[in-house]
Amino acid sequence: MREAYQEKVTAHLKDLSTKLADLRAKAGPAAARLKEVSEATWKEARPGIEQAWQELRGAVQRAANSVGGGQPYEPEATRSADANKATIRRMIEAFNTRDLTFIDDGFSPHFVLHTALTPGWPRGLEGARQLFTAMLTTAPDVQGTIEDMVTEGEKVAVRWTFRGTHTGESALTGVPTGAPFTLVAISIYRFADGKIVEDWGVDVQWQSGVVWE
Repeated sequence: MREAYQEKVTAHLKDLSTKLADLRAKAGPAAARLKEVSEATWKEARPGIEQAWQELRGAVQRAANSVGGGQPYEPEATRSADANKATIRRMIEAFNTRDLTFIDDGFSPHFVLHTALTPGWPRGLEGARQLFTAMLTTAPDVQGTIEDMVTEGEKVAVRWTFRGTHTGESALTGVPTGAPFTLVAISIYRFADGKIVEDWGVDVQWQSGVVWE
């Protein structure tokens, strides 16, 4: 009786194995067909998906522009850097036109000047004002030019060239020589709340009309 039971189980397992093999044989072509259909469907649908993505990007850009008053969207850091560079350009324009009203708009009340030539320089707006007036007293005809400008975070580095005639005396230059000069300087400005709060300047050399290269 036990042998009969074993034979029955063996026959059942053999039957299951045969059915499983048959299912595998039938599923193989079906799986391959499914893969072909999937690839064909993706190939057909891809242009529409890409177009929808571009339309979505355009809608997001238009929404950002409407919020920003029609200006293309830019990250906050980029806008701040551009605004700081614009302030530096306004500063040299004000300097060249002797418009000292810029000081109240462009400098922080906490402004600090850091240079080896100016120990103990007054702080705040008065310090910024004295920096302007000292340079203009030294050379009433002086004009400044931005040669290079680089931003990094809240700081702007500027390579300047100033040209004029040393006809006046100031705390920066001493006794006038009456000679034309070219002054090259590199300054690093730190901004806070859109205003210049610190200025680091390198030592410079007064030269008689010769550009430093």
